[in-house]
Amino acid sequence: TALPIWLQHSLVHAFRDIAEKFNDKDVLDCWRLLAQMLEIRNLPSNCRERRSEAVQMALLREARSFLEKRYRDFIMQSVSGNLLRAELGGRPGTFQLVKSYLKLKYPGAAANSQIRFEDGCVGGSDGPPVWPMIYYCMRCGDLESAVRIATQMQSTLGDQFATFMQEYGACRGEDSRTGLPQSMLDRIRTQYRKSVRSSSDPFKKAVYCVIGCCDSSNSHPEVAVKTDDYMWIKLSQVQPRNLSHSRSDDQLTLAQLQSILLDEYGELHFQAAQMPLLYFRVLLLSLQFEAALEFLSRVEQHRSHAVHFAVALHDAGLLNASANIQGPLLDRDRDDNPCFNLAQLVVRYTHKFAATDPREALEYYFLLNEFASPRGKVNLFVQSFSELVLETREFETLLGRLEPDGSRRPGCIDRFKTDVGNIIDVVAADAEANGLFEDAVRLYDLAQRDDDTLRTLNGLLSQVVATPPGGDQSKRNRLKGLARAIATRFKSRGHSATKHRLSTFYILADLMDFFDSYYAAGGRQAALGVSAFFGRFFSPARFFRVFRGFARFGALASCRRERGRKARHVSSTVRRNSSQLARHSFGGNEPSVRLLQRSEVCSSKFDSRNE
Repeated sequence: TALPIWLQHSLVHAFRDIAEKFNDKDVLDCWRLLAQMLEIRNLPSNCRERRSEAVQMALLREARSFLEKRYRDFIMQSVSGNLLRAELGGRPGTFQLVKSYLKLKYPGAAANSQIRFEDGCVGGSDGPPVWPMIYYCMRCGDLESAVRIATQMQSTLGDQFATFMQEYGACRGEDSRTGLPQSMLDRIRTQYRKSVRSSSDPFKKAVYCVIGCCDSSNSHPEVAVKTDDYMWIKLSQVQPRNLSHSRSDDQLTLAQLQSILLDEYGELHFQAAQMPLLYFRVLLLSLQFEAALEFLSRVEQHRSHAVHFAVALHDAGLLNASANIQGPLLDRDRDDNPCFNLAQLVVRYTHKFAATDPREALEYYFLLNEFASPRGKVNLFVQSFSELVLETREFETLLGRLEPDGSRRPGCIDRFKTDVGNIIDVVAADAEANGLFEDAVRLYDLAQRDDDTLRTLNGLLSQVVATPPGGDQSKRNRLKGLARAIATRFKSRGHSATKHRLSTFYILADLMDFFDSYYAAGGRQAALGVSAFFGRFFSPARFFRVFRGFARFGALASCRRERGRKARHVSSTVRRNSSQLARHSFGGNEPSVRLLQRSEVCSSKFDSRNE
């Protein structure tokens, strides 16, 4: 059947369709219940609207309709399995179905010693008892058949009850009204207290309690043999808060019913440990969505279902989600209404598979884009995604990669409508804050933050510029390859880096080439050859003396332990001077001359102590 236009993109219906393929009827029934509830026309856009009386009564009507359809299916299965005894016949409809069911449930009803039925039988003495017929037609949601029976048996049941049923049937068919007028309710309750309460027929008492919303303390154990039967009676008795009643036992509001089910009865009464989905459904039927999710999330085998029910309810505007991820799963908001920590549940759930299946985890993390992060600057989705990327190191899969022409190949993050560049920038900043500087360089480059790319890369290059070349996977060679790739791309497609950053970057790259040649040729000969590039700033002899200190700096790692403190002093001096030399771009100005002099002094000290 085609869904109404306002339901075509509902997650509830999508999950229900998926559950149809599972071999778990209890889970499927819960999804069908939620799908039934969403058939109200004025769906709430947020949880505040959900707490309006009109929306609550509409949701309760749909919950009751779900129980009625479910019971009709049950009767159909019972009769289909015993066609010979049930004598169903060829006439379709609820009336004939209920009549056949009663032949199975109460064979020889007139002679039944356990239940004393009153007011005769439908269709003569061989027919089914009248009150069970009326009750089960109502229980299946067929008020038209129930009204027809009351009218047909008017001589036995009385004109007054037929009027009650006709009015009740008309009221139940109107969305704007929830039951009989107050004057008629008073008449039904008066008759119930005078004669019906003492009746020996439990079905007669149940029918009066349903249409008159009276005697709410009576659980009708002879009729409500299953939890669904009990819930149907109670949902039928719930009245709006603004209706006043003369007697407290005739009044049952939604809040009272919720308290009875959750606080008075609780998990022990419903044997929730053995039948968790039954208790979950009870809480859903009574619109206690937050408590239902908190309970189901504590059941290990159904925790994944709890996540998806929570997501679907939030998508439908029926979940009061907590804004504090660090709080408990079930809490109270400022208005003292229960709220559920959806964000915390999603994070807990995805933690189990995020490292092995980050793409799947990303689908769940995107649900957190409406929640604020404890860090304040980004939402919880961006924070969780950044942690996921840095933990799994699936940079190309999740974020994409740069092509040689400077374009970015899309990653998994591009599937979502969000600012991908800003997200990559956040991941890069987090990598830098966590000391993952090489990752930060690549991420800034991926986000096309050229100035931040060079800022971070220059800091890394200054640490390894004078160290001897290692293997292909050494830090120095990795950085050298990365620097060359960035330099090539900057020359081909341009950049947005500042002149200051770019000048420092090129000088450090040239220095790496110099030291490569220095170590490859073995000293002064190579240095004098490479220094021709710097000849316009100072003489080759002076250049060699200055940079011999940098070359010798690479040998500090092998100094003896007792010289460690002095070696570190020389190391810091050489590093500081090389960085400052790079910033001044060897321009030959006065600060450059002073730096060169200090470097020569440092080199001399190094020679005297280590040669």
